[in-house]
Amino acid sequence: MYTAAPTRYSLHLEPDLEALDFAARVVIDFRPTPSEGATAITTVALDARDLAFESVHLAIDGTRTPVTFRQEPEQLHIDLGRSVDDVFALEIAYRGEINDEMAGFYRSRYTHGGEQRFVAVTQFEERDARRAFPCVDHPAYKAVFEIEIVSEAGHTAIANTPEIDASLETATASRDRVLHRFEPTPPMSTYLVFFGVGAFECLEDDSWRVPIRVAVSPGKAKYAAPALEYCRTSLAFLDDYTGIRYPLGKMDLIGVSDFAYGAMENFGAITFRENYVLTYPESTTRRDIERMMGISAHEVAHMWFGDLVSPAEWKYVWLNEAFATYFGNIVVDHSYPQWRTMDQMMLGSTGAAMDRDALPHTIPIEFPDASSVDIDVSSAPIIYAKGASILAMVRGFYGEKAFRAATAAFLTEYAYSCADTEDFLTTFGDGLSLDREPAHRDDAQRMLASWIRMSGFPVVSVAREGGSVVLRQRRFSVGMDPEAPETTASVDDSGWLVPVTGLRDADAPGSEGSFRLLLEGPEASAPFDGEWLKLNAAGQGYYRVFYEDPADWDRLGAAAAEGRLGARDRYGLISDLDAFVRAGMIPLERYLEYLERYCRDESEYIVVAAIAGSLTGYHELYGSHPRVAACGRLILARHASVLLREPAEDEPYDHVLLRDPVLFALARFGDERVRAACRDRMRAIIADEYVHPDLFPVTLRCAAGIDGSVVAWIRSELEAESTTESRKAHLLAGLGSLGDAELAGEALEYVIRSVPYRNRLFFLRAASSNPAFRSALWPWFTAHFHELSQIHPYHLGGTIALVVPSSGLGREEEVTRFLDEYRASRPPVAPGVLDLALDRLEQNRRLLSG
Repeated sequence: MYTAAPTRYSLHLEPDLEALDFAARVVIDFRPTPSEGATAITTVALDARDLAFESVHLAIDGTRTPVTFRQEPEQLHIDLGRSVDDVFALEIAYRGEINDEMAGFYRSRYTHGGEQRFVAVTQFEERDARRAFPCVDHPAYKAVFEIEIVSEAGHTAIANTPEIDASLETATASRDRVLHRFEPTPPMSTYLVFFGVGAFECLEDDSWRVPIRVAVSPGKAKYAAPALEYCRTSLAFLDDYTGIRYPLGKMDLIGVSDFAYGAMENFGAITFRENYVLTYPESTTRRDIERMMGISAHEVAHMWFGDLVSPAEWKYVWLNEAFATYFGNIVVDHSYPQWRTMDQMMLGSTGAAMDRDALPHTIPIEFPDASSVDIDVSSAPIIYAKGASILAMVRGFYGEKAFRAATAAFLTEYAYSCADTEDFLTTFGDGLSLDREPAHRDDAQRMLASWIRMSGFPVVSVAREGGSVVLRQRRFSVGMDPEAPETTASVDDSGWLVPVTGLRDADAPGSEGSFRLLLEGPEASAPFDGEWLKLNAAGQGYYRVFYEDPADWDRLGAAAAEGRLGARDRYGLISDLDAFVRAGMIPLERYLEYLERYCRDESEYIVVAAIAGSLTGYHELYGSHPRVAACGRLILARHASVLLREPAEDEPYDHVLLRDPVLFALARFGDERVRAACRDRMRAIIADEYVHPDLFPVTLRCAAGIDGSVVAWIRSELEAESTTESRKAHLLAGLGSLGDAELAGEALEYVIRSVPYRNRLFFLRAASSNPAFRSALWPWFTAHFHELSQIHPYHLGGTIALVVPSSGLGREEEVTRFLDEYRASRPPVAPGVLDLALDRLEQNRRLLSG
């Protein structure tokens, strides 16, 4: 049969920011595509939701004819009234609401002059363009978009492309209306369309090839200059690295207060939570600035990875997010090398991905089913962080030259179109293998396929046998048998193609090592007669390493303490041991003994931060753990003096990175010097004395854990109109760090009553790991579940994933029964989120009972 693909949407919108609705009309050009044995089409079905349609006309060769239509909850069915086998257009008039759901065409609040006002913006990923205009709402159906917006005079209208002109359309006694017209877009997917209107205040930078502009609520543009720099830096780097010029005539960065995510990569018009585009000298920390640059770089990378080349189905969304995540890190590392971005990626993103991926209910990078794709707290660590980590592993194994060539080949081949995993494997895999021997040309494709399509990851066990080393791979899981980790079954018989690298005792510390092997199948061996072999050189591989002989751990620990291993390799040993404790493979005491024996003089950021985070996690899980606290004080206390000093702009950046995790850990472990300093600084903050912004977050969290009297001050600051969104995030983290269980219950009620749901996760991330909240958190969650269920599914899923693993301890049957009943109601939260929450609860239960 014939099918009809949209080629162009001509969209005219008339939003009303007082009535909070809009009138619109769209002309959609179609190109019928014949297939074998086809007959001409007589009907068209478009995706549409929450829209009220007034009329539909069929246009062929300049003749307009009204046609009949009917609406269903998610579709508009149109009867053409005739058979059509050539190009045609549909002209559709309709109306809609500017909703309050942070999806589709929605409203975002801001306060100006003491009065609440609105701007209207869009958020369409994954399937919400249909809430703003009828369309074929699928990434593979790329089309050109011509957009017109009628706004109130004095308001700014924004779309994906540069504005062509703005002309007075109507003048009435009450208000003037202006028609804004924009250049046609290149072919693009519906989820990347953007339009917005309101009293934006703009700041522009014309120093690059195309103008870059920030649009925010009135009075705030003066804080947006750094955001322009981050965007310009990212555009210039990616222009050069990919060899493909940024294709649009401008770039807009739109900051709004009501936003479900961190940012969204609309082509040429990136939207952000407002706190990620505004820098306040008196309160923005250097870690906040890092996050802003990282988010900006990620979204700008999407202009190539996702916008220029889009996924053929949502199951292939990893192609967008893995590349944007990895290239975002590459951009930041290139621009600000002192930030140790790749170390932070290894410690944060890769570590978080492996923690999630080790749970029983994990997923592959490529979704197995296109009909059940949800980007949420369960899937995001796999799609984003694991995907990026696999790219880093590939780049490390094949080298920068091959990786860059493969990237350029993939982007060039599929520019302005869509790709799937097979397309990627062919073009990218071939690019990696150009310099390889013919017999190994398909190794890259097979290796990539195994990591993309198999869930989980391996642990590679190492054993010496005579003059050889034997490597065995099995899937790593928190459910592994602690008595026989090497015999746990893999996800299939073949396992992964693991690009194993290793350092021998004769290799230079921090190098990529001289040991290289592509481990295919369950077992392989290689000659080895050295003193020690440390696998996963520089931590570039996405796998764990288990040394079967305990003496090998001691040899490597001694080499680490002597400086014969680089920082990333020392981190890798600690990260693996920590993971084996959490999987039940080794006792906690063995891990603590290793730290005390080999890490007491450690000074490198990535290692010290890993130890601080790991020990804090155990201490909080157990509610208090004197043995863990003593180990933490032994290793971390030596860093306290320098981290407690007033921060200086020229201080080593490692101090910036370590200040929060180390001082917070020491306060939790009862270090009186740190606790006293935080109490003193908190008094200064409350007295409105100057305290360096970098000290504010950790001071507040530590002080809240010591002295509950700070609660009144936190609440007053949260409710002050002048408090910025970024500062509110720190205040809510402080509120979640209270050490008093009675005050914790009061804080929970305050949050449900007074904190906008877009901000509650900042509080819950701290409260969910805090033992003071454990007894109150589950009753609070169930008592307010109906209210919580009304929020955006992403936020509700995040709430469930945070609350269940800790507050469910001791009430596992009740929690499981509750979530099973919720699952049966077919909720908006994906089943994977519920599985994730229960898997983490079981992991915590096993640790506590072990």
